[in-house]
Amino acid sequence: MSNEVAYHTQDVGHKATRQCAIAYLGSLGPDGRSPSDTLEEGESRSVLVLGQNGVEEKELCVVVTQNPANGKLSPEVIDCPLPIDTRWVPACRVKTQVFVFGGMGHNGNHMRTLWAYTIATRKWREIPYKKPWPPNRYQCQC
Repeated sequence: MSNEVAYHTQDVGHKATRQCAIAYLGSLGPDGRSPSDTLEEGESRSVLVLGQNGVEEKELCVVVTQNPANGKLSPEVIDCPLPIDTRWVPACRVKTQVFVFGGMGHNGNHMRTLWAYTIATRKWREIPYKKPWPPNRYQCQC
């Protein structure tokens, strides 16, 4: 069996119209940062895709899960607190949460918000603004 990765396109219900973010939601390996090489019973590999969506503009957040038995991908739209026109948004997973900071909003305004998505509960919460706080950010990655 070849170790080469084969890439192909597949409709997952989210088509980025501006820079979107993606964060891995599945189980982690022993280092606590990278995806696990193996899956336990009932586990799957999932990613969170978020940002401006050319398929359905009101669906900014989509979780895409890979079926470990057949490799097929299935999307699920989830509630999303980001404004519809959000683009150039960074997302970063830290342990059990995905953090989304800033982005660009309506009329090119740089946003100064911080949201946390808890993977286990699938809930969002806004982190209140407190000084010191980094400057507004967009078009960056972590």
